[in-house]
Amino acid sequence: MGMNYFPKLFEPIGIGQITVRNRVMMPAMATRFPATGHLATDQSVGYYAQRAEGGVGLIITEGTCVDKPLGLSGGPHQLCIDGDQFIPGFSRVVEAVHSHGAKIAIQLHHAGPNAHFEGASPVAPSPVPMSHRPHVIPRELSKEEIKGILKKFAMGAKRAKQAGFDAVELLCAHGYLLNRFLSPHANKRNDEYGGSCENRVRIVQEIVESIRAEVGRNFPILCKVPGNDYVDGGIIPEESMAICQILEESGVSALTISGGSSEAKFSHIAPMGYPQGWQVHLAEKIKKNIKIPVAALGKIKNPEFAEKILSEGKADMVGIGRSLIADPDFVMKAQRNEVDSIIPCISCNHCFERIVDEGKPLGCAVNPLTGREYDTRIMPAFRSRKVLVVGGGPAGMQAAAVASSRGHDVTLVEKDEKLGGQLLLAAKPPDKEEITAFTNYLIGQLEKKKVKVKLRERATREVVESLNPDVVVVATGALPLILPISGADSDKVVSSWGALVNPDKLGNEVVVIGGGLVGCDVACFIADQGKRVTIVEQLDNVGLDTGSSSRKLLFQKLKEKNITVILRAVAKEISKDGVAFVENGQSRVFTADTVVLAVGARSNRELMDALGNAKVEVYAIGDCVAPRRIVQANAQGFDVGLRL
Repeated sequence: MGMNYFPKLFEPIGIGQITVRNRVMMPAMATRFPATGHLATDQSVGYYAQRAEGGVGLIITEGTCVDKPLGLSGGPHQLCIDGDQFIPGFSRVVEAVHSHGAKIAIQLHHAGPNAHFEGASPVAPSPVPMSHRPHVIPRELSKEEIKGILKKFAMGAKRAKQAGFDAVELLCAHGYLLNRFLSPHANKRNDEYGGSCENRVRIVQEIVESIRAEVGRNFPILCKVPGNDYVDGGIIPEESMAICQILEESGVSALTISGGSSEAKFSHIAPMGYPQGWQVHLAEKIKKNIKIPVAALGKIKNPEFAEKILSEGKADMVGIGRSLIADPDFVMKAQRNEVDSIIPCISCNHCFERIVDEGKPLGCAVNPLTGREYDTRIMPAFRSRKVLVVGGGPAGMQAAAVASSRGHDVTLVEKDEKLGGQLLLAAKPPDKEEITAFTNYLIGQLEKKKVKVKLRERATREVVESLNPDVVVVATGALPLILPISGADSDKVVSSWGALVNPDKLGNEVVVIGGGLVGCDVACFIADQGKRVTIVEQLDNVGLDTGSSSRKLLFQKLKEKNITVILRAVAKEISKDGVAFVENGQSRVFTADTVVLAVGARSNRELMDALGNAKVEVYAIGDCVAPRRIVQANAQGFDVGLRL
């Protein structure tokens, strides 16, 4: 046995009658992998098996519907367990996970008022709408219907046991049905299921009893409980404690403490800007008065922090979610003390927003293999070739690292004195510092993979031909767009990139033209320099290209920093006085010492055009194909490295 670098993290733990090999739990996270029919697929098997192989102690599947007609929240792409036809698919998932030594539980899920797909009927303890869907009034469940729901949960647990699962988890948080019963904000009943804390928790107690009747006394039942709803009139820590004590007395085997929901003041999917471990204090409070294992959640991103939580007695287990999406080998790398090789989650929430905003299966901005574990591997190349990568941004660095790991002889040239490309700029605005961890990871991978790096070298056609590569990968990025209006070329005008690089050159009154994510981030950055900032945006709102989980925090920051926002305004001219624009048909001039253009970017295709008829295999990736985001650049770099 080698040295144990994180002794508490790798200490086994008992949950009911099962023993988990370490203290790392992968909490339930939606995947949207099932194509149709709500069945576990090869994609599901590969995804969960990869995390088990990577060393996770306990995996909890995504929320799995116990009652399609009433509880469907994920449309045709949510896993279900309300029929025997789902057992074989789950058996394959369980067998794959068990083959790597991990334990696996299934999260039993009923959406309640969150059900909003065709054929679903939003139901709740009371007809209280959710604040983010005020027009949808859920139907109040009758006592007879509640008895039916108890049976649905019990039969789901019975099928889970038949499929080989080690435990089940009841989702009692995040605004779904059981949370609505627990929360005084949503439960206005005056029967035995409403009113006092004891009455509101009754449905969960009865579900536990119903499950026990089907699976026996020794099958572990876990509960995910809110330590705080973060909703006015909702569950607060003191009430959470009372709920958890009742559940412990009812025979629940372990608790996971979470908080927040889509209607809460704080999302439970913490974006950039939330501190690491921001919800751990909720678990710490519960653990003080609870004897069963308590798991903490809330942006736990590295092994050192996880070890600290456990060693300080704040929790018995750590729920590591998005960091396991980013790197399925997180636990194994921690065990080997290869912490700098862990792909860092940057809290960009692409995983969440891809599912919720775009309606697509789970993906990851920093790990292009997420969701592709079942059919994609980095394999040695058929023959080694001489590969030249031009550009040291995320696309170029990822392509170089993957190509080198496959056995190619790779050289990367970068015109600037640092690697990172636009990642260096993206990390400058407030709360975006987490991006730096990914930049450093990619640089580290180039070193580990022995990629030859040449900085401060501009790659012309002559330079390329002198290096005589077999393949050229062009990752030359993009350039900021210039607004086609009078005065856009004056000395008082800078690009958003220029503002981030040289903030000391900005005047005291700054107008930012463009209110997309870049414009808002740059505005916040400039405001932090003590400048007065105004955003001029031609659309109906700012941040429209921002994901749903980050938008609330963005608006909060704009308000806190006293940034003026002018909407439905089109800039017409930049003069010595400032910016002339038309707002709702009225002409106005806004005084400005400096005007920042945040109106997009254009691909830098100079090298691609120069190599047009060169006798060499050429690939273009990243922003030089089309200006987009980290996820596209990273994925294209990975895929071209895989193809060479």
